[in-house]
Amino acid sequence: STWQCAEGYGGRAKKLCRHNATCGLESLLTGCVPLAHCHAPEVDPCRFDVSECLHLRPGRSCMLRCRPPFEGRPMSASCAPGNTDPAGLAWQLPDCQLRSGYDLLPVPSGFTRTSTGWQCAPGFEGSISVSCSPASACRVDTAPAGCSPLLPCAVGEFKDVDDRFGFIAGNLRFGPAHLAGTVVEVQVRDYRIFFVDHCNQTIGEPLEIVAKAAVNHACCKQDAYLVTLLPQRLPPRAEGLMVIVSTSSISSAVGSAVGSAVLLKDEGIVPPVQQSTQPSVAIQAQTAAGAAKLLALLTAMHLGISLSIP
Repeated sequence: STWQCAEGYGGRAKKLCRHNATCGLESLLTGCVPLAHCHAPEVDPCRFDVSECLHLRPGRSCMLRCRPPFEGRPMSASCAPGNTDPAGLAWQLPDCQLRSGYDLLPVPSGFTRTSTGWQCAPGFEGSISVSCSPASACRVDTAPAGCSPLLPCAVGEFKDVDDRFGFIAGNLRFGPAHLAGTVVEVQVRDYRIFFVDHCNQTIGEPLEIVAKAAVNHACCKQDAYLVTLLPQRLPPRAEGLMVIVSTSSISSAVGSAVGSAVLLKDEGIVPPVQQSTQPSVAIQAQTAAGAAKLLALLTAMHLGISLSIP
């Protein structure tokens, strides 16, 4: 008769005969061992994901994958139906590569990475510390901390004194830069005023650049700085004015800027529909006279002079 391995066992069954201690013959069955799960291969756990193949039952298959941020086509692995060897997995690793342009160490907002280490970005100040912490995909993140944005301690309300619709003019007052409640102007280069939209995205070039005062401000004086915005047209999407503290000749107002913003309210009156597309000489003269009066009013406001204009 033919012997076979019982269920749950694998191998090749054999019947052997041997002498016992009294020189008699006895039969012995050999060749069958318990079936064994296939173990996953030992690979770089930061590049490859073999979690599907950790304890694979005989007769089953699994997938070897790339672990993010690596990318590549998954490969199949299998454990033979009668496997009795824990290392019996048949496998081939996928070709896992970093995707093009991937930054192994992204730069967080408020910091710059230089050849000598981390520094606070323009418009930010503080004492930098660097910490290491576990991250996904078996990585260790080296993250800087300690840089906070320099912001004006106060920004006054802007009042539009241009009565033309779609134009603004007026004075904007704001206080010196501060950090965590303390006035800090040592590193300040200047203050820049921008139009911004509802997402605090700067629009165009700075409207004005105000140099840092020669005197040291020991506390938050809300009108330490005064800038006069001359009559100008409102750009599309402009919903506010933002004061940005600049600490470097490198502009920090790229994309979503960090600064103190104040809402804009156009006080102009919507003009009636004109039948003629060409303004008359009288209208042109009135417009020029109005602009001259507005400029005189702004100059007087800036100098603190009481002026009566008919």
